[in-house]
Formats: sequence, structure tokens, C-alpha cells
Amino acid sequence: MFLIPILSRSPNEYYPILGRFMSHTTKNVMLEAGRTALSFSKSIVDLEHILLALLKDEIVCLLLDLLGVEAEKLRVSLAALSPKGKAVVFTQNPLMLPLSDAAMRIVGNALIVSRDYGSAMIEPEHLLITLSDVTKNMTGAILRSNGITSSALKNPELRVLR
Repeated sequence: MFLIPILSRSPNEYYPILGRFMSHTTKNVMLEAGRTALSFSKSIVDLEHILLALLKDEIVCLLLDLLGVEAEKLRVSLAALSPKGKAVVFTQNPLMLPLSDAAMRIVGNALIVSRDYGSAMIEPEHLLITLSDVTKNMTGAILRSNGITSSALKNPELRVLR
């Protein structure tokens, strides 16, 4: 488990490691993922929290719509299946929640995907592509069961520029 704050006290100061490779939109997605984790009484940001946050992004919703998937239905089913915590969370600041090992791998892989797309920054759709490749988690299974795969998302006809 890694503690990687996405934002510092100033919204313009991003640190460390992977945070500097995230677009402003992706940083906001990660902030929302932290809020989602807190709303589930979890003390760690995991894949389902990231996906739930991604389902609020306009471009991600557009991509899903192009694949024939309703983001709201996906959000409802994922929220129902996501485990809720019972422990007391050590902070109410979503920026201070650590990322799970799986979430760290997703962010790292999203950086590779962003480079494949010729982007200097990780965008939310890059996170979605890497989430769709996850095989050992319900998040990837839910995406694949809805026809959301990395190969479908990488279809040149679906390539969206921010």
C-alpha cells in the first residue's frame, strides 16, 4: 500500500511521483475516488472507487455511450457490489487516503497507455483502459461483462481528444 497524496494544500501544487503526470481532470477523478472511498467507510482507495469516480467524467461517459453502455446503470450495479467498510477511517480528507497496490498499478499502467496515445499526461480514459484489463478484481469483471475491454476502448473510431 502506498500513500500518494494527489493534491497539496494549494490546488496548483501537485506531488509526488505519478501525480505530476496526471491531468487536472484525472487529479479531480482521483479526488472523487477518495471521496467515494470515504463514503463507503474505506480507509484506502481501490479500483472500484476509481471506476465509480470515472463514471462521472464526461469523456468516459461519452466513450461508454459509444460502446452502448449506460454509465448510470454501470454505476448503480458497481456501487451495489462494492464492499462497504465498518472500520473507523483515520481521516476525512480524501487526499490523504492511500492507494491500494492494485490502484497504484492501474495509475502506473495508465501512464504507459498515455504515452502510447502520445499524451504527456494521464487522462481519465487512460485509467478506464487499464481498469478494463484487470482480471483479478470485480471491477474488471464488471467492465468486461458490459463489453468494455481495452481492445474496444482502443478502437481508433473511439479515440477522443481532450
